[in-house]
Amino acid sequence: MKTIRNKTFRPLKLTFSGGKVLHLGPGKTGQVPDTALQRRSIQELIRAAVLEVMDGGPAHSQDSGGQGVAPHEATRGHKPGMTTPTKSQRGG
Repeated sequence: MKTIRNKTFRPLKLTFSGGKVLHLGPGKTGQVPDTALQRRSIQELIRAAVLEVMDGGPAHSQDSGGQGVAPHEATRGHKPGMTTPTKSQRGG
């Protein structure tokens, strides 16, 4: 299995033999069989620098300076608190 990464800021839909489909969000990684990398459509995406083939297992971002970080990644998790209290927080 090889790990591929979507280097664009748009989601990708990759179709493989047997009707299997891989949806890759912006900056996300996914694993594909080695034979899938031989497909002409995948090779074209690799040459166009849309996909990056990584060695082996799941990859974690090791970039510094914010390069290669998926958009909206900072908005995950808990939302920041409101700057003014909501009606339920004011007590009445």
